[in-house]
Amino acid sequence: MKIIIADNAGFCFGVKRAINMTQDELDKSSNNIYSYGPLIHNPQLVSKLEAEGLKTIEDFSGIEQGRVIVRSHGIPKSTEELIIHKNLDLIDCTCPYVKSVHKRVDEFYNKGYNIMIIGDSTHPEVVGINGYCNNEAIIINNLEDVEDLPVLDKVCIISQTTNTLEKFNNISKAVEEKMTNVVVFNTICNATTVRQNSTEEVSKLVDAMVVIGGFKSSNTLKLYEISRRHCENVFHIETIEDLPLQYMKKFNTIGITAGASTPGWIIKEAVKAMDNLNDKDLTTDKEEQEMTENTNETETTEDTNVTPETTEAKEPVVAEEPVEVEEPAETEEPAEVEEPVEVEEPVETEEPAKVEEPVEAEEPAEAEEPVEAEEPVEAEEITENTESNDEDEEMTMDMMQAIENSFTRIHKGEVLKGEILFVFISQEK
Repeated sequence: MKIIIADNAGFCFGVKRAINMTQDELDKSSNNIYSYGPLIHNPQLVSKLEAEGLKTIEDFSGIEQGRVIVRSHGIPKSTEELIIHKNLDLIDCTCPYVKSVHKRVDEFYNKGYNIMIIGDSTHPEVVGINGYCNNEAIIINNLEDVEDLPVLDKVCIISQTTNTLEKFNNISKAVEEKMTNVVVFNTICNATTVRQNSTEEVSKLVDAMVVIGGFKSSNTLKLYEISRRHCENVFHIETIEDLPLQYMKKFNTIGITAGASTPGWIIKEAVKAMDNLNDKDLTTDKEEQEMTENTNETETTEDTNVTPETTEAKEPVVAEEPVEVEEPAETEEPAEVEEPVEVEEPVETEEPAKVEEPVEAEEPAEAEEPVEAEEPVEAEEITENTESNDEDEEMTMDMMQAIENSFTRIHKGEVLKGEILFVFISQEK
């Protein structure tokens, strides 16, 4: 089983900022600290903060003193003024990008424009944006909504920050064709765009896609929708407990992505669980691979008149020492041999009998430098030299720490996406 993690899975800047600010307030004092609505759309993390003293409320009218945290989605302008009027301490954790949308709406509303929001009218972010134009915004969410609108002059279009670009472009174009004096602002967050793009890319490559995030998270639901366009088997889960692990055994390649409000530790748990499942099936996978290689070798032998003895000499020991294959100078197509990707099918060289030399090599230590290969993406083969489950676990945790800190993926020696931070090489002792 091959696991591919999409770029930028997990917390976006705005969510991380809101959590850090809230944690700082809890560290000061856990008394009388309230979140006006769930801080983010992830019940597991919200429960964790509540265990530390945060109280989630939907109405602050009965609160006489304390600190009120404005969640990352933001709130209407009038609501913010009410909190301040009650002499409560307001801790504004609104995402800075959402704040910029508030300012844009306020500006064009005061210029006499009809504000039109493309998004879900019940989503807290849209409710907050609408509060900056006196709750007079026209909220649309599909092309049918556009058809029902009257012809208007002076229209300012903005988007819920978690929309897909395709949806925004289609709807805004329809509005421009129907209305006059239309100004359009693509206010989809860049963090949303890069997550959607990487999810789309990965979903095209895999047999199954796992989307991790809150069931009420708008951006996570968009990732799920995108995955469904390109992959037949898509699983939306909040935690690893929601995933049918035994059923996942049937898939050879699994992609993982996560919404902007999904904590790193939840992603780690999911990856580790599937990784452990992968380890349990490793022997079976090897047997299947050997059967495939033997079949391919037999077919190639018949086509090239290579003796059975020559074919038997190319057993998996060649794949375990991919760097050693660079030595045979007599091979007529050295360019193919130099790339580790060709090691799995050495019989494709025109003179396969000469590849027997790596078996006699006395210095396997040279294979410890696969990171020098021009195509490190195939470095996952290194894991076949690792037999210690403890070392695999240690490696996985290191990799997952890198995921949380930088969103750069290097999983079990395979460079999945992004910049190489380090390569973990386990040497057989």
